[in-house]
Amino acid sequence: MSTEFDRGTWVYVTRGDTPTFTPELYIKDSNDQWIPFTPAAGSKIIFRLKKDPMVGEVLLEKELVDGELAFDVADTASLEFGDYRYELEYVLGAYHETFVKPVIEQGVFTIGLENENHGS
Repeated sequence: MSTEFDRGTWVYVTRGDTPTFTPELYIKDSNDQWIPFTPAAGSKIIFRLKKDPMVGEVLLEKELVDGELAFDVADTASLEFGDYRYELEYVLGAYHETFVKPVIEQGVFTIGLENENHGS
């Protein structure tokens, strides 16, 4: 199964803020076209944040609840400003599939200031 979350969307979060995201999950169909993916009942989607995509240290791990990824103040308050990498993993029993791998080209997660210019 070929999978992707918003095809590696860049995410910007103000340090210490409490945003909630509803990630759109996609898989490639037999025609190599991206189509929406609906997780099976009883499955989990795990969000993990890393500073360095080549190092296994996970700085933050959260499970999506009802399809939403909600941050608490403490989740990012102690993190340094800058770029991180995230991954989303789909778990159904013993089956695991990573939607976004924390690599240079995708899964960028930036911690910044509230009034910082962070693009569109």
